Amino acid sequence: MDASAEKFIQAKQLTDDPTLELPSGPWPRSAAMCIACHDQPEQKLVGPYLPFKSPSKFRAVGRSIGIDYIAEVKRRTDPKNISADKGGHRMPLGQRALDEAEQAELIHYLEN
Repeated sequence: MDASAEKFIQAKQLTDDPTLELPSGPWPRSAAMCIACHDQPEQKLVGPYLPFKSPSKFRAVGRSIGIDYIAEVKRRTDPKNISADKGGHRMPLGQRALDEAEQAELIHYLEN
């Protein structure tokens, strides 16, 4: 099994767990889906660490390595993007695609 298939299975198991509660905080549900896999260092992360809990830190980390993380999130959460279960890179991995309103809510949260 290749690494991307393993990550998909990990994310699917994480998000299919009926006892799993998304992290709560001053963020929208769409961001909580990102935080569940990327910004809980106290747990085993499914994806690379990205500071979704702090939009200013999230943007600063991206700028420090020359990546526009907001543009990357827009691309990866685009409902028209290749689905993750087909080997693509759509986020949230292992979950249904965000609808347009959820994507807009996530981008608004990260931009402010």
